[in-house]
Amino acid sequence: MRHFWRNMEQSKKDQLMTAHQANELLGVSDVASFGNNLDDLRGDQPTSQLSEHAITTANNALQEGQTHYVDVPGIMPLREAIADALPSGYNPEGVLVTAGVQEARFLALQVLAEESSVLAVPSIVHPGVRKALGIRSTKHTWIKVEDDLRRIPTIEAIESALVAGANRIFLESPGRLTGAVYDSNEVDQISDLADKHGALVMIDTGLSGWLQDPNIYNDLNSLGRITFLGEAFPGVGLEGLSIGYIATNEEHLPGITAMKQIISICTSTATQYAALGASDGYGVRRSEAAASLSQNKESMLEWLNSFGAEILVGNTANLVAVSRTDAIVSALRDRGLTPLDGAGFGAPDVLRLSITEGVK
Repeated sequence: MRHFWRNMEQSKKDQLMTAHQANELLGVSDVASFGNNLDDLRGDQPTSQLSEHAITTANNALQEGQTHYVDVPGIMPLREAIADALPSGYNPEGVLVTAGVQEARFLALQVLAEESSVLAVPSIVHPGVRKALGIRSTKHTWIKVEDDLRRIPTIEAIESALVAGANRIFLESPGRLTGAVYDSNEVDQISDLADKHGALVMIDTGLSGWLQDPNIYNDLNSLGRITFLGEAFPGVGLEGLSIGYIATNEEHLPGITAMKQIISICTSTATQYAALGASDGYGVRRSEAAASLSQNKESMLEWLNSFGAEILVGNTANLVAVSRTDAIVSALRDRGLTPLDGAGFGAPDVLRLSITEGVK
């Protein structure tokens, strides 16, 4: 690659750099996977200290000589653990371990939305999705989000996109801006629409662990046309290790695997074994963290309501989204809290507050 760039004509280099700098999708703001401190409420996921068991599992793997990069799909025990945490019916053979959720977004959007496809993406979506679309030109349309309270596309809007010719749909449930979720009936409707139009639906469910019922999608009518992606076992200290996943129909996995082989060797063995260790007893640790977050969210909601903040609909314990007003900006500043600006999502009128175990 360096040789290719070094020998390229300067005019061509200038054209490429100009196009890169003008790429608005790449220019959106970054969102950290978790906050830098207790007053930083911009992170996607809560986090905690990695368990001793996870560290020991990784260390034991290294001591046993597991020092090289594993096969691209990931070590099978971890793929099995991820599949066990997904809606029943997912085969570990269809699970690929990624270097974080951002790589999962890129692989899903770039590989599953191949050139012959038309991809439809919500107009309000995580900035990482826009960046993934911008890295390599992908034919896509925007699904207009008109639900002012949930800020996720309605079923009618999704159907309109399919009728208009889209055969790949990308969604977030829970939504990364508000934490609003499609219930199981709505996802069944989406699945039925996908069957009717011969489409594939990709759903980022990375925040589903912070729902009151994290198993909300266990009884779906059909999984054949739904691909799930997200972070693996969030909230227990893996955030800095960047472990994500894609769970899809096995027929799609070879293409995703080939692309991952090109862009990155793979997630390291030690990191994957740490994730495997973190998966042991994850349900209990997640429940404890979710209960603590829910209590802190109630305190945050009470404080926001005390000065009339307009709170958007959200179902997860880890997020609160509010309409942006001078009053809320001033109140947050006075309290020393840093919210996430919704502009990068396509919603400049919204501020998102992450709930942490330290901020009440």
